[in-house]
Amino acid sequence: MNTVDHDEIVGRLVGICLRDAPPASRTALQQRVLKTMAMKDQGLGAGFAISHARIDDVDKISVAAGLLPRPIRFAKWPGIHTVFCAIIPSGKAAAYLGFMAHLCRMLAQPDPRAAFVTGDRDRILQCIELFDA
Repeated sequence: MNTVDHDEIVGRLVGICLRDAPPASRTALQQRVLKTMAMKDQGLGAGFAISHARIDDVDKISVAAGLLPRPIRFAKWPGIHTVFCAIIPSGKAAAYLGFMAHLCRMLAQPDPRAAFVTGDRDRILQCIELFDA
């Protein structure tokens, strides 16, 4: 991402998460998600943060990651280099908690953590694939 503005980062990531939504309803859905997301940022440590929303209008968990051009203050967390965005169907809270546990375990490992810091997309994808194997 070429921005360091909180709202622009979240807006772009929400757009990526909703890319499969029907075009006729995508804008309204994006506005509802952004309103729901207000103040739902969480620092994950080591330069990672997540913004998330639970909403009835989606049927699957969608996640996007934004690699920032330099570490920034994201909400109240300084030194953030990677922001995740998650949109969760209201009925899938348990699945989301499982995903978050999995993500945090992966980010606690030195190789994936270093890959995100470098911003090397191929290395990041490789680390994710190896961790999921």
